[in-house]
Amino acid sequence: MKINITNLILIVVFLIPVITGFINKFSSEDAMEEILDIEKSIALFLSIVIAIVYCSKQDLLPKIVEYLSSLSDYLDTLLNGYRQVSYYGLFLILIYLTYNIILLVMRILNKLTVQPVINTLNRYSQKKGSTFRGVIGAIFSLPRAIIFLIVVCITLNFANYLSFPSDVKKSINESAIYKTISQNVINPITTSPIMKEIPRVLNDSLKIKVVRVDENQNQNAKTKDNSKSNNPREIVYYNGVTLDQGIKSNNEINQEALKLTRFKSSDKEKAKALYAWIGTNIEYDDNKASEVLSNNFGVQSGAIPTFESRTGICFDYSCLYVAMARAANLKVRLVIGQGFNGEQWVNHAWNEVFIKDENRWITVDTTFYKAGNYFDSKRFYSDHKIEKIAGEW
Repeated sequence: MKINITNLILIVVFLIPVITGFINKFSSEDAMEEILDIEKSIALFLSIVIAIVYCSKQDLLPKIVEYLSSLSDYLDTLLNGYRQVSYYGLFLILIYLTYNIILLVMRILNKLTVQPVINTLNRYSQKKGSTFRGVIGAIFSLPRAIIFLIVVCITLNFANYLSFPSDVKKSINESAIYKTISQNVINPITTSPIMKEIPRVLNDSLKIKVVRVDENQNQNAKTKDNSKSNNPREIVYYNGVTLDQGIKSNNEINQEALKLTRFKSSDKEKAKALYAWIGTNIEYDDNKASEVLSNNFGVQSGAIPTFESRTGICFDYSCLYVAMARAANLKVRLVIGQGFNGEQWVNHAWNEVFIKDENRWITVDTTFYKAGNYFDSKRFYSDHKIEKIAGEW
């Protein structure tokens, strides 16, 4: 019978804390330390969830940054110059404060409830001998063992994201222990109402439709629409609009792009300023993604509605980047392909911009802005698959 390596690893991970607890025996000090460690883990998890949900619902971080910026010209220059760093800093402060409040409440409850029980159990175990204290020590180590097991399974859950060998992925997916924890712990958490409140970086939100035009109708109506394929009888629609309609700009977009890039000395600095502005100011619209997925193209797509509403999906982000890049006199592309959203590969759109000083095209994904660095990143194609360049300007 072939032994599943993943099962074996998970069994060892679970048994190590239990065996250690048996060897070290039960003591009230160790038990309280174990409980405090668990409390810290729970407090950290809750503080992160609360901070993310609250910041998302109340749009809190931009409001704090804007308020601080209004206090002095120095703060305005500092915070807007390093806006993303400011967001991360404020977010970490909020997590830290929430964490300490939750931990304080849990420790007060502990002293009133758990600690008296632990002290009573300690006095009783002292009378029962070494083996009994070893068994109790092993039992009190079970929470730590379970947490270790869940953490390892969560790590293994990223196997589809990382470039693991196929035999490793097969071992993970065939592991009975991993599948049980994934189905009963990881999946319920990731699909819970609380987790749904956390904004996702990307949904499947790009629908492409090719319409064949009757060449007998209006032979003189040929256009220079960049969304046409090489076959002049076909017009390509992205989320219900042609590419030229999607990237259409207006005076407000052009002026904002010029303001952002006015004092930038290089193409790369200009391109990055536009990337940061779109990534910071445009919010991903999950509702629109669902509508597009249901073939409801009544929702407006493209640069102008995205700039005006400050919301959109990947195609909208990319169209707005094209519009702003053109206003800033940058050569730009809109790219169609697939992106990995942490669970699966989905249809996606992003940009490339030409840097004249370096004589090369660089990748830019404003939709992924809040998930990390997606401006000329060396890791860009670890979670992107290019299929075609839809247009170049």
